[in-house]
This record gives sequence, structure tokens and C-alpha cells, in this order.
Amino acid sequence: MSEELKTIEETCGGFFGLWMLDLSRSTFEQNEPPQSATHRLELYEGHVVFYMNWIDAEGQDFEVKFAGIPDGQIREFPGGELADAMSVTAPSELELNTSAFLKGNELMTATRLLVENGSEMLLTQTVHLPDGVTLQNKSLYVKEI
Repeated sequence: MSEELKTIEETCGGFFGLWMLDLSRSTFEQNEPPQSATHRLELYEGHVVFYMNWIDAEGQDFEVKFAGIPDGQIREFPGGELADAMSVTAPSELELNTSAFLKGNELMTATRLLVENGSEMLLTQTVHLPDGVTLQNKSLYVKEI
């Protein structure tokens, strides 16, 4: 394993695995709460890969996958009209963040914090709307063993 991969594994390894949403301990300002959701992270070829699946309030299935290098650099991202750049930052072994940008403006951040000795992950998603309003969803995920 290269030094770069070893560093990513050491810094982000606690986040790797499958996480299940605990709706009873989550709050949503943007959109209705989903019926269920999972968050899976893994290391692949030097990138942290994020897989998000959820069933929305109306029962429709959604799946999103993206990847990034956790070095804080802003890189091009194929997000269409929603985002054209993204960064992934790992400030510590307990925090992993992503930010989405459009035309140089940060539109969304997702902060993931490991709590309860790494058995739970608090995901705070902050969205900055064009009218200046900021909304947050705070979701608690429990790690599947």
C-alpha cells in the first residue's frame, strides 16, 4: 500500500463501511424526512467513494455516488447545474467533510463527525439557497457491523 493510501486509510478509515439512518434522532429543515437512508463510504484507488441511498417521503428510491481525494483541494465535479466543483477534507480521524461549489460559490457542505467511539456518525448538511437562506439537515447514522 502506498504512503498516500495508508494516510487516507489512517485518517478516514473509521468512516468506511455501511451506515443506517436513525430517523428518530435526526432533524430536517430542507425537504421532508426520508423513509429510510444509508450512507456507505469506502477507499478506492486513492479516493474516498460516497454511496448514498434513500427512499424519500413519497416512497421514491434515490441513489447518489461520488468520489474525491481528501486533501481539501477544489476539483472539477460533473454535477450539472447543481455543482461544477467539489472538495473533500479530512481535518482529523473523527471528521470528514465535503463541499460543493457552483461558479466559485460554495453552495453546500456536508460535515461528518464520528461519535460514540465511532459507532455513530453525525452528518450535518448545510445548503445555501440563492435567496440567502441557509438550511440544515442533521442526520444521525449508526454503523452496521
